Amino acid sequence: MAAGTLAVISLIADLFKAKAEADEASIQEQVEKFNASLAEQRAGLIRANNALSQLQARKRLKLVTGKQRALFSKAGVTFSGSPNNVIEDTISELELDISLLSFNNMVKAKGFESEAEQRRTAGRQALRRGQLRVGQTLLTSVGGFGSKFLVSDSSAGTPAKEKIGE
Repeated sequence: MAAGTLAVISLIADLFKAKAEADEASIQEQVEKFNASLAEQRAGLIRANNALSQLQARKRLKLVTGKQRALFSKAGVTFSGSPNNVIEDTISELELDISLLSFNNMVKAKGFESEAEQRRTAGRQALRRGQLRVGQTLLTSVGGFGSKFLVSDSSAGTPAKEKIGE
């Protein structure tokens, strides 16, 4: 009788363990989804910052070339040949800087998007691992519970054995 009671208590404890494993897996999945959303937000912020940085750089470009034109005009230089080349070189260099800034920001944004996808995948995997642990715990528990109630040889207290030929 006591063995049966202990077996039932053990089964109930294993059911609680399985519930805790399922809850842990679900929480881990939610954590990874949350972290994925943070990474996506960071990617969005980088993209928005990229647009603002390009706008600021283009304003600086206009300011610098405007100053160059004003200085050339003040000096009485005509806008042909060398002064024009200087302004064109300035524009080319600053446009290249803007392009590099944009490229670097897009690489950062893609990195965060990739991180978001990896975190979503990790969340799905955590949930699957948890489900497998729950299944393992339940199967082990039910198997152990069932083995306690196998037909046994009452004199020895061990499961009955069949003899070959009988």
